[in-house]
Amino acid sequence: MIKMSEGLLHLIIMVQDYKKYLQSKSMFDSYFNFKSINFYKETKDFYNNIDSEILALYGLTTNNISFEKVYNYEITEEVRSTEYCFLDKFDF
Repeated sequence: MIKMSEGLLHLIIMVQDYKKYLQSKSMFDSYFNFKSINFYKETKDFYNNIDSEILALYGLTTNNISFEKVYNYEITEEVRSTEYCFLDKFDF
């Protein structure tokens, strides 16, 4: 099991925020009948472009298992409100 850390949390938030942005953009584009995007694929492409050495720091790779884990990880209020130095009490 991987322990949560400040860097890992920032990586998860970055990927999930990108997903949220693309979901919002997709809804906006759909409303105006613009070509919609596949936000899942675009988010996966974004994740896969993160430097593999950075992913390896957190026990991650560019495979589907690692991507799905980051994509679907639920950042609870408890995790959000914990000081960075104590994040290792949470598993990822």
